[in-house]
Amino acid sequence: MSERDLETGRTRRMERSLCWRETALTRMESSMTESGEFERLVDFQRSLAAGAEQR
Repeated sequence: MSERDLETGRTRRMERSLCWRETALTRMESSMTESGEFERLVDFQRSLAAGAEQR
């Protein structure tokens, strides 16, 4: 196996890993959106940001 073959294999593994993570995040986001959890999380983050600005 050449160095180039190793690099290609590594790149492919990274691409698969990133693709899998993206799919998992998309699924999680869509299930959170359906349950209304996503909006609550965004509201919570906004309230945290607003609290930090007031200090």
